Amino acid sequence: MSDIFREIDEEVRRERLRKVWDQYSNVIIAMALLIIIGIGGWRLYLWWETKQAAEVGRQFETAVLLSEQGKHDEAAAAFAKLAAEATGGYRTLARFRTAQELATRDPQAAVKAYDALAAAASASCSRISPKSTPPRSSSTRHPMRSCARGSSR
Repeated sequence: MSDIFREIDEEVRRERLRKVWDQYSNVIIAMALLIIIGIGGWRLYLWWETKQAAEVGRQFETAVLLSEQGKHDEAAAAFAKLAAEATGGYRTLARFRTAQELATRDPQAAVKAYDALAAAASASCSRISPKSTPPRSSSTRHPMRSCARGSSR
């Protein structure tokens, strides 16, 4: 007797599932495709970003090798190119190395390059810190404010 009820229950479930599938199958398939395409696009972007970072790293390493071989003019040009075109940390590293290469030939130009780096770091810190907050005592200073001033906490 319970087998009949179980069979009827299963048939009702199948019928409900079939109705839901008939009504929402296009939406379910579209959502699944969007998820797959989204994940694929994200992975493609990560691969491309990694490839770009590896290429910039290779260029930076080549410029360092030129510097170590005493080809300072070529190294300075390679670092200047990286400082203009690279992204993120390699841009900053290239700017420091450009200033270092300038120091071997023109100390005054190197000082200006280092000053420009310091001004850029100071400007980036001031963009982070809130400007509308009232002054605080040194013991309650906002941690990001110490970035521009170089003060201790």
